[in-house]
Amino acid sequence: MARLAVDVALLLPQEARRICEEMNARLRRNNPGRIDFRKALPHVSLWMGVVDQGDLSPLGRTLEGVARAFAPAALEAGTTRFNGKTSAWACKESRPLLRLQDALLVRLQPYLRGDPQPDHFADWEGGIDDDALAWVRTYRAAQTGAGFDPHVTLGWGEVKETRPPFRFLASTLALCRLGNHCTCREVLWQAELQG
Repeated sequence: MARLAVDVALLLPQEARRICEEMNARLRRNNPGRIDFRKALPHVSLWMGVVDQGDLSPLGRTLEGVARAFAPAALEAGTTRFNGKTSAWACKESRPLLRLQDALLVRLQPYLRGDPQPDHFADWEGGIDDDALAWVRTYRAAQTGAGFDPHVTLGWGEVKETRPPFRFLASTLALCRLGNHCTCREVLWQAELQG
């Protein structure tokens, strides 16, 4: 059975997405062919892993239950930061966001199917870098609980602008197939948070 590298993420509302797309377009001028929001969706990752393609229907039903139990996430994106490779729009961590992530960790554990391989990703024929493989492999151990770092990756390079904090409500929970650089390339399932 085919396996897929996936991300359960919050998709951004229109205005937040527009801001991210503008910053991404500026970064692409010097780094074409990397993270491109014309082909991928800006998002806040909550859970990553490898799942069987045949489990998408029951996984969607599980996520539907999570979406019914949680209210839309009030997020505040503030500073942009640069890690030497990519820029990200940092979002303030909140208790409701941590509770949502905790619920996903518990409810989605039965669907996990091993370590990621390049052919688990969308458009893998063009190559999947080692960082993307490592990120999916270690996400649940490194990016949850005390290690959770909610952010929107904006692209390769450094954003050299400051923006005032931007508050928005993220209400769309989505299961996305990952592409290279852990971009959300294809929405496999989505629902509105409604708790």
